Amino acid sequence: MKINLKKFLAVIFAINSIFSQQQNEMNLFRLAQSFERAGEYERALKIYEELYTNNPTNRVYLEAVVRLNTQTKNYDRAIKLAQSWLSTHPDDIDMMARIGDIYFKAGKEKEAIESWDKIVKTYRNNPGIYRMVADYLIQNRLYDKAIEYLTTAQKISGSPDLYAFEIAMLYEFTMRFDKAIEEYIKLLQRTPSMIPSVKSRMSSYIDRPDVLKQILPILESSAKSSKSNIGILDLYAWVLSEAKDYHKALEVQKQLDIATNANGEVILNFAQDLFNQEIFEVAQKAYAEIIETYPKSRVLPEAKLGLLRSREEILRTKLIRIENKDTAIYSDLKKLEEDYKKFSQEYIGTKYEAEALFRLGLIKLDIYFDLDEAQRFFEEVERKFMLYLGKDAIFKLAEIFTLKGDLNSAREKYLYLLKLKNFPDTLKVKFLLAQLDYYEGNFNSALKMLEDVSKFTSSDYSNDAIELTLKIQTNRFPSEENLKKLAIAELKIKQRKFGEAIPLLEDITSTCKNCPISDDALFTLAEVYSTINKHEKAIQYVDTLLEENPESIYADDAMMEKGKIYQKLGKNDLAIETYTKLISKFPNSIFVNEARKRIRELRGEIQ
Repeated sequence: MKINLKKFLAVIFAINSIFSQQQNEMNLFRLAQSFERAGEYERALKIYEELYTNNPTNRVYLEAVVRLNTQTKNYDRAIKLAQSWLSTHPDDIDMMARIGDIYFKAGKEKEAIESWDKIVKTYRNNPGIYRMVADYLIQNRLYDKAIEYLTTAQKISGSPDLYAFEIAMLYEFTMRFDKAIEEYIKLLQRTPSMIPSVKSRMSSYIDRPDVLKQILPILESSAKSSKSNIGILDLYAWVLSEAKDYHKALEVQKQLDIATNANGEVILNFAQDLFNQEIFEVAQKAYAEIIETYPKSRVLPEAKLGLLRSREEILRTKLIRIENKDTAIYSDLKKLEEDYKKFSQEYIGTKYEAEALFRLGLIKLDIYFDLDEAQRFFEEVERKFMLYLGKDAIFKLAEIFTLKGDLNSAREKYLYLLKLKNFPDTLKVKFLLAQLDYYEGNFNSALKMLEDVSKFTSSDYSNDAIELTLKIQTNRFPSEENLKKLAIAELKIKQRKFGEAIPLLEDITSTCKNCPISDDALFTLAEVYSTINKHEKAIQYVDTLLEENPESIYADDAMMEKGKIYQKLGKNDLAIETYTKLISKFPNSIFVNEARKRIRELRGEIQ
């Protein structure tokens, strides 16, 4: 076949010309977009107008021209362009809605509403059209009108939960939280799996008392009529917890457990959340409910352990708060120890035995300060459960050896932990080893180890390392003798040998009155005397510190300690006065928030 070369070249030329034209158009469009993003609307509009004039059927160009004319307040031009387009594209509903948007931005709200109403009347049986138009209303903050359209769409669709999430959001915008919760309930009745999204939306305002007052009665009524709806029960339980009505929340969690056939697992999760929030009384009740109602549940061991832990924490709290410990508390404590032992025997060889033995060790150590008995329990954990709580037990054994004054054995334990592969608490161990060197007066070794720890600023022990480093560096010159006395005194305090610590500290304050270390000794003396309930003596040392060195780094600590002592003595007016002085004199102190809280508590403003 013979090829006509001229025709062939003409075709090639035409194709290249078209391609070149399209490429030029694309470059111009991108340039206009960059001008628009930069806020240079007039320059962008000029290019868009040129592109649209050359391509009057291109909707993308039209939309850009309409948008930029609206942006530059050429409203009549924008409306004329949109109407011209609609004359040839009568079914372009978005462009119809855009005309209403232009009218509204031009300050013609009546015309805007009429325009939007005309669209939804024309397509009255199409819920999607209502949603499309509502989007323009929402953009212009016409929330009530948007709600009207979306609720109409719900009715005509025959689906009460259609657009419920969007309607709820609009009610939230207009502070009608009772209406919002009604929409969320509609949604959850049909789709319980939406509960995470609903909670996420509500989390920004759920802590407000006025909101809770509006929504709790509605949720309660809905929960009663929807006893098997997982989403509604979950939401109601969550709101009750946010309202701190934990007892009622537990009752709803029990319903939720039944509705999900969870065999106690829902209640367990709730109990564990309560425990983590230190709401031990209700946690105890929740754990007991599992044990009683689901005796064959696979979570029964967790529930039994949780119950024991809750009882323990309740007793520990009582021991801290009650000045004169009565025999009933110690009787309850003995019963708890017996129950821990029974629990350990019930689950021999499991992690539950390890947990029980470990808790018994902590009780002996923290509450009774029975070092030998505590050591026995921790050694058993180390021997039998090295892969579970063994490392934690070794930490406690090292602590016990330190308390017994056997620092070499403590060091051996810490060094053993450092040798373990992939051990996560290396910095903690290094800090504790440095502390042992400090107690023994080996300050250079301590500083070297502390330097390693303080490099890791994200570590919990970095600040402790820096603090101990400063204490050593500030107080070791001109002589280390007083620093050695301070270190020994601090070890004696840890060992609860207060009678041996006090003479060492008082010797420092008398022989080195103007030394920086004197502040450390004075503040430590105040803490010791407060611990042994010699409060007047404690206040005397606080006042000495504040008078002799009002700019001391311990000044705010001392003032906080003084306020606490007055509080213990029931001298609330003096406590408030002291906390107020602290806030005034040390506005940047880490104790300011606590001081404010204590003032409010003493005034009866908070419980």
